[in-house]
Amino acid sequence: MMFFTLTACQSTTPTVTNPETNTSTTSKGEVELVNRDGVKIILVGNLDLKGNVLGPQIKVRVENNSGRSIIVQARNTSVNGFSMDAIMSCSVNNGEKGYDTLLFLNSDLNNAGITNIKTIKTAFAIIDGNTWYTLSTTDSVTINF
Repeated sequence: MMFFTLTACQSTTPTVTNPETNTSTTSKGEVELVNRDGVKIILVGNLDLKGNVLGPQIKVRVENNSGRSIIVQARNTSVNGFSMDAIMSCSVNNGEKGYDTLLFLNSDLNNAGITNIKTIKTAFAIIDGNTWYTLSTTDSVTINF
């Protein structure tokens, strides 16, 4: 039932605040979240409240020109100020692009009493795909709805 409450009340056009570039952008398409060491993470589209039975999601594209295979995962994520896991793990070979989503479980949102997503804050870990060594963790980006 909570899923339907989210869909009824949600504005899905995000505004992204990025401390790495010191910018704030309203997204009506694609917004670059991270551009570091040959890796770009780009927000693609708006919050999708109906696209996954497990919960709301937002699509990202990872572009890898780092010279190695990587895995990008979400870290230190919060929704409306409540810490929770965002499910995302995107493997991308060097010179390629990959798509994934930041997925938020309805059960986590319900436990936090969240009926309307206003803010998502997350960082990304960039991991070597062969050694699983964390190469870097980005600053947090904030996505407001």
